[in-house]
Amino acid sequence: MKLILHPGHGKCGSSSIQTFLYSKISELNKLGIYLPDPNFRFSFEIEKSSLEKQTPLWYFKRLMDEDNMESFEERLNQVLEKAHKSNCKMILISAENLGNIRGITKGRKIHEILASHFDQKMVIFYIRRQDDYLVSSWQQWGHKKGETLKEHIDKALAEHEPDFLGRVRFFEEIYGEESITVVPLHNQALIKGNLIDDFCFRSQLSISEESNLQIQTSKANKSLNPYLCDILSRISSIYTDPHDNSIKKLLTSYVDTEKLLFLNDPKILSQEQRNRILKEFDDDNLILSKKYFDCLTSDDFANKKLDVEDKIHQTLDDEIEGLKDIISIQMEIIIKLLKEQQQKDNPPSKKLNIKREIKQLIKKVFKNKI
Repeated sequence: MKLILHPGHGKCGSSSIQTFLYSKISELNKLGIYLPDPNFRFSFEIEKSSLEKQTPLWYFKRLMDEDNMESFEERLNQVLEKAHKSNCKMILISAENLGNIRGITKGRKIHEILASHFDQKMVIFYIRRQDDYLVSSWQQWGHKKGETLKEHIDKALAEHEPDFLGRVRFFEEIYGEESITVVPLHNQALIKGNLIDDFCFRSQLSISEESNLQIQTSKANKSLNPYLCDILSRISSIYTDPHDNSIKKLLTSYVDTEKLLFLNDPKILSQEQRNRILKEFDDDNLILSKKYFDCLTSDDFANKKLDVEDKIHQTLDDEIEGLKDIISIQMEIIIKLLKEQQQKDNPPSKKLNIKREIKQLIKKVFKNKI
């Protein structure tokens, strides 16, 4: 039995891959490829209608919270026993927290159990430029903790995060170097310059190009406008925790101008800050590029050649324009709320009643005159 493991790192395309995979479960099942649901159940052992089309992220979180690895091994044995009796050729697991548990003993045990139960294993791990990652992770989690972008970066660099090299070495140790594929999110490294095509090719998923088209042009788990995140970081008590997406959902329901809501401005991070971040990971990127993506040098991965010619500087005008976008978003929300209130105060039924009363009054007046 073959295992394809995508221990997706946060803000490295995981949501896009998972959205695609779980939208194609029926097609994948026909090919003998099966994915677990949030309770680590598979469609070859339960009714498909009972299967939840979501990743097993919370299942693995519960495992670590309860520290019950024996139950996981028992569950995996049950799954594999039933898999061998079905048309299953491959188990495909994609879960972000499997990429972030290398320093946790319980997390390590999960990987050791997975590695020991499959005779064929492939781990596909996507990484991205560390400066871009840190901006994106601040937009996703950092601002919800009340951190400014600078504070978020300082804290991450003090802990040498994102430590892509450390995670790759962890996977090498557990699954074997020959089982690891590391791919940077860069057009020159991705098959056809597209994340979904790349994942399908590397994991040998024979899904027609036509079925990929819908996902290719969409971005799952988009980040809020960084200028908006800066404002929200000042009122972070509105969030219950860094994983609270309720504010984003609320804003999406009130703002039709998605271009402004999800606008990404690279100038939010100065060239000086970018250079500082990339310098921290120079050695890591060199090791990774030499070993895993020789189609791309570490300098190309970090776009250093481009930086020399086209330095990024945020001017006061840029910041003013960014704040104008935020005011536009606020104005759209205010107008929508005013319209909603107006409709509540003057519902169509009330307007009809008023018209009726006016007509009756006019008739009465004219009748009295006659």
